[in-house]
Amino acid sequence: METLTFESINVRASIVPLRRPVVAKVGKFTEWPLILIDVRTKEGIVGRSYLEPYIKDSVKYIAPALHDMATKFKGRAICPADMYREVIGSLHLIGRQGLSVIVAAGLDMALWDALAKSTNMPLANLLGGSTGPLRAYNTNGLWLLPLDKLAKEAEELVHEGGFKAIKMRLGREKLRDDIKAIETVRKAVGEDIHLMVDFNQGQTIQEAITRLHGLDDQGMYWFEEPIVFDTYAQSAQLTAEIKTPISIGENIYG
Repeated sequence: METLTFESINVRASIVPLRRPVVAKVGKFTEWPLILIDVRTKEGIVGRSYLEPYIKDSVKYIAPALHDMATKFKGRAICPADMYREVIGSLHLIGRQGLSVIVAAGLDMALWDALAKSTNMPLANLLGGSTGPLRAYNTNGLWLLPLDKLAKEAEELVHEGGFKAIKMRLGREKLRDDIKAIETVRKAVGEDIHLMVDFNQGQTIQEAITRLHGLDDQGMYWFEEPIVFDTYAQSAQLTAEIKTPISIGENIYG
C-alpha cells in the first residue's frame, strides 16, 4: 500500500435549493447545506467526502473547524484510524457530539477515500467487505404533504429510478390522517412496491405505542425512528410490542 502524506485540505460550502422541500416533525427546509471536502496528498491523490449538516447556518462553523482540525496533520503519513482517534481524543473538553463530531466525520471519510484510491480498490473492499448489487429505496420526497400531492409524488419516486421501494413520512396530528396518507400512496404505486415509514423521531413513547398499534396492519416494511434515536430501551419496548420491524441507526455514531 502506497504511503500517503497529508498536504492540505480544501473545503467548499454551498446552499442547495431543494426540488422537494423537507416537511417533517423536526421542521420545514427549502434549502440544504452541502459541504464538499478535498484532502490533498503530497503524492497527488485527493480524498473526497461531503457533509449535509441540516441547518444552513452551521456551515459558517464547520468549514473553519475543518481547516483547524486538519492543520495538525500537515506533512504526516495518512493513517485514518490513528488520526480519527487523535481527533476524537482532542474533543474531550468541548464534547464529542454535535458539530465537533460532524467535523471529525467529514475529515475521517476523506482520509479513508484517499487511502482507498491509493490501493486502486473500492473502500468497501479495503475494509474487508465486497461490492455488488443492492436493493435500494427512494427516500427523496413524500414528506408531510397534503394528500392531493402525495399520489403524484409517489409515482415520481418509483419511476425516476425504477425503484421497487419508497419511503414516506408519517406523524400527522391524527392516526386516521396517517392511514389516509398510506392508502393514497398505496393506491398510486400498487401493491408490488414496498413502503417504508419514517417518523423522524417525532413521537413520545406513549404516542408511538398508540400510533404504531394503529398502523401495524398496514403492511409497512418498517417503522423508522418513531421516537428519539438513542432511547434504546424504549425502542426495544416498541420492537417487543409491534409486529412491523422498528428501524433506527442513521443517527448513531462513534
